[in-house]
Amino acid sequence: MSPHESRLQSVARVLITHALRVAPAARRPWIEAIAGELAHLHGSRTVLVWALGAVFVGYRERFAGMARFTTVIPRWLLALEMTLCLVPLTWLFVAIVDRIVQGSMPLRMGLLYGSAALLGPVGVLLALRALLGPRRALSRVMLGAAIALLAWTVLAESGLVLHMAFSNWWREYTLIALLPALGVTHLLFIDRELHGRPRPG
Repeated sequence: MSPHESRLQSVARVLITHALRVAPAARRPWIEAIAGELAHLHGSRTVLVWALGAVFVGYRERFAGMARFTTVIPRWLLALEMTLCLVPLTWLFVAIVDRIVQGSMPLRMGLLYGSAALLGPVGVLLALRALLGPRRALSRVMLGAAIALLAWTVLAESGLVLHMAFSNWWREYTLIALLPALGVTHLLFIDRELHGRPRPG
């Protein structure tokens, strides 16, 4: 096994362990089965997709179990959650824009990094909308755009972690990808519960 594949297996094991922690008890045997299959998978993309799929299912089931409580969360608690999840990525987006304006970052690189950090300010706008009591549901276009942006942020940061040697990669990944993705996912669940949108699938 190459050093890259070994490192990827380690990342996958961390993701699976995290998925086991957040998943409801009824889903843990399924995630344990996924963990058992990791040793038999070949190819970096397959291993990463397999592990990220386990995390996605863990959080999806956890949020589904919490769905009936999402509309009664105190506003101060929701505001605190969104601050922790979205402010670091929003500051990163502002810093990227500032570097582009000052000319210290090439435009192409700035657009790439800026698009991956755009989830921060978009999430803040969604959070303000939820905190101020939305009267209308998100349109299908807005919902699709939020989901696409969420996926792009996670994929872009995952690719960066895999191709660059970060000693404390998990800190950056948590602040830039994981927490913002969880915050925006929670906001989308709140929108669905407030407006009675049927659960997909």
